[in-house]
Amino acid sequence: QLHSNQVPQEIQWKGLQLETFPEDKLLTVKE
Repeated sequence: QLHSNQVPQEIQWKGLQLETFPEDKLLTVKE
């Protein structure tokens, strides 16, 4: 959680989603 200080929570969450659910992220962006 060291990056949390440098990077906002939004970006960190997005990165996790991309790595955890890349397909889900694409669907969300499409919608």
